[in-house]
Amino acid sequence: MITERIYLREDDKNVFLDTYIHNHSPEALKDLKRPAVLICPGGAYMVIAETEGEPVALKFMGMGYDAFVLNYSVNKKFPEPVNDIKAAMKVIKENAERWHVDTDKIVLCGFSAGAHNVCMYNVYGKELGLDKPAACILGYPLADFRERFEGRTDRMCEKALLGTEEPDEESLDKVATMMQDTANFPPTFIWTTAMDEMVPCSNSLKLALSLSENGVPFELHVFERGYHALSCADESSAVVKGQLKPEISQWLNLCQTWMKRHVNIEL
Repeated sequence: MITERIYLREDDKNVFLDTYIHNHSPEALKDLKRPAVLICPGGAYMVIAETEGEPVALKFMGMGYDAFVLNYSVNKKFPEPVNDIKAAMKVIKENAERWHVDTDKIVLCGFSAGAHNVCMYNVYGKELGLDKPAACILGYPLADFRERFEGRTDRMCEKALLGTEEPDEESLDKVATMMQDTANFPPTFIWTTAMDEMVPCSNSLKLALSLSENGVPFELHVFERGYHALSCADESSAVVKGQLKPEISQWLNLCQTWMKRHVNIEL
């Protein structure tokens, strides 16, 4: 496995890209180029949740994909976190020949706030001239920032992303993806739980409806039981027993089957 840490900002050593890349044997693999998954962990834009980084990357590696984990900007105003996805995509494409990555098959994967960051990348992709991913994987996504703002008195997430706990309407509209057009989204896989109180499953349901209305292929799984931030929902990511949910860990198998339709590895 090729592991590197690539810093993306000269002024912030907390913003970097970690690689999890298969060793390439010219004799065995010939000209094989692998699809890649770029992972944005959650953390409410205040921290980066490590349990949603490396454990997830290793799962996708086991499926045959190269993986990358992005430590994007936290406690910095929008659109800085989106700019970090742009920078990470640029690094992957610039090194694609060396890493044997198929640049037409780069998937964005995000969890919670990281999924919101991925949504923002898609919403503003066409406007900002960003490279469109081949597909997206969203775990318990914070898709409707306005719903969160209006439903909670704890607004530290808003302060981290918008610089204030009481953003004006214009600032809030910019990050409330359900106020935007989802037509620019690639095929999208979404999973969440019905019991999630931190990011209610209504976020995922609304996002799926918007994708449907715009003719974007999607797959949605809502598991009955389970709380927020379960990541892989098995021993690889769990830090307490309550995060071991065998029925929910099946999202990885479901996602692998779905990815074979959209970003299949061509042997």
